[in-house]
Amino acid sequence: MDDRMKQKRLGVSFSPELMEAWKNIQDYVDVVEISNISDLYDIKENWTYHFTRTKNGEAVNLLKPEAIKKHFNREEIKNVLNKKSPEIVSLHLGYPAEVFKKGVYDYPISENVGRSEAIEKFSESLDYLTEFSEVPVAVENLDYYGNGAYEYICEPEFINELLNKNKDVYLLLDISHAEVSAVELGDEIPENRLETTRKYLDKLPLERVIEIHINSPILKNNKLMDTYHLPITDVEVAILKNLLDLPNLDVVNLECKEKIFEQLKELVPLVKGK
Repeated sequence: MDDRMKQKRLGVSFSPELMEAWKNIQDYVDVVEISNISDLYDIKENWTYHFTRTKNGEAVNLLKPEAIKKHFNREEIKNVLNKKSPEIVSLHLGYPAEVFKKGVYDYPISENVGRSEAIEKFSESLDYLTEFSEVPVAVENLDYYGNGAYEYICEPEFINELLNKNKDVYLLLDISHAEVSAVELGDEIPENRLETTRKYLDKLPLERVIEIHINSPILKNNKLMDTYHLPITDVEVAILKNLLDLPNLDVVNLECKEKIFEQLKELVPLVKGK
């Protein structure tokens, strides 16, 4: 890609709220991002879309390459992807343990592996996906939460090491996730999240960013959490402005179910210069 003059595109995540608002927002939207494989059947033929997750909306675990191979070899997956070919396949950049129990934040019930083993297993999964897929593959940075499920995977050093080892893989940069990780890993107060996030982002391989997710985290019990995908604030807009010239950036995707129309109107002139 690597074309700084390429027109950035604006996307929005698929949801029932999106469908309700579609008549009013369709002129603003270039990309509809799909997280749940079942939603692909509802896609309109003229929609462009990205495929980000697996069955029932669960993100696959890069630590389990055999499970990833099995999943993407399922006839259901292959049939849908062949019939409605996506532009990109992206997965969460995690996790350090193989077995989790679901909660507000999933938490591990098996022991975390070491960093080196995680890099090797993640790389095996990504090697398979880049060979399997005819479209770009990206990994999405996660939001650090201190329950054991996010140890080291949100650290810039780990992200850099993984992408240095996997040259054909892009980074899907989630701004809200970066805000949470920056504050938590830096032991900062949420009020300082703008400057703290900028410092965190400076440590990431931003030249590999192909897509950006944007929404706002929630402040709960004086702790930032990305659990509700709230409407964007001035903080996210300020962060985004400094990222729009990234050489491989293609899509800025609004990941929010509230005030979709109002947010897209704000993002259009920023992203598209119109």
